[in-house]
Amino acid sequence: MDEPDSGIDVEALERIFDLLGDMKAAGATVVMITHSLVVLHHADHAFLMCNGRIIDKGVANKISGYFEHNCLPCDHVNAPVLQEGQVVSV
Repeated sequence: MDEPDSGIDVEALERIFDLLGDMKAAGATVVMITHSLVVLHHADHAFLMCNGRIIDKGVANKISGYFEHNCLPCDHVNAPVLQEGQVVSV
């Protein structure tokens, strides 16, 4: 899903996340692309990308918590960056 909350009212978004919860319970995997911390809070795992590279990965609520407090540009010296050649796995 690309930006599932784009142009959606609050009630419809709640229904979307209810349906996604049902899909998860049935064993489905859903991939979402978002710039929204609201959407990120509904995810289990997250990959943070900047300029086409993964700069952080992990449990979604930990990543969102980091950016709620640090809101740094992705090229900032303190941004969490994976080492060159590091394998990404969840």
